[in-house]
Amino acid sequence: MREPRLRRISDPKTVDIRHHVFPWQDGQPVLARMQGTRDLFLLLFSSMQLLNETMTEMDIPFEAIKQVDDPLGFIGSLPRLYAGSRLRVIVDPHMTSDATMKYAEIIRETIN
Repeated sequence: MREPRLRRISDPKTVDIRHHVFPWQDGQPVLARMQGTRDLFLLLFSSMQLLNETMTEMDIPFEAIKQVDDPLGFIGSLPRLYAGSRLRVIVDPHMTSDATMKYAEIIRETIN
């Protein structure tokens, strides 16, 4: 699996994650790692097509797809640390031609 590099792509903005989908494996959300950080990433997608394309590109297996129905409840249920690593939630991650990963990140401190 190629590990994408991290880079900031934009300033903060509002993202509604209601009805977004995420991959599921072994009774839990699929978590990914990226080059240059020890953090773990929970990947959310606005469409099934983007989920399938990205998971195929990153060569990450999954067995099911779950949907976010209650964004605040969903984000609130996630631990900030998992297996000793910070857990970050990203939206619509996708690979660019130069092997970087573009995405929007949910900043938990901004959620009411």
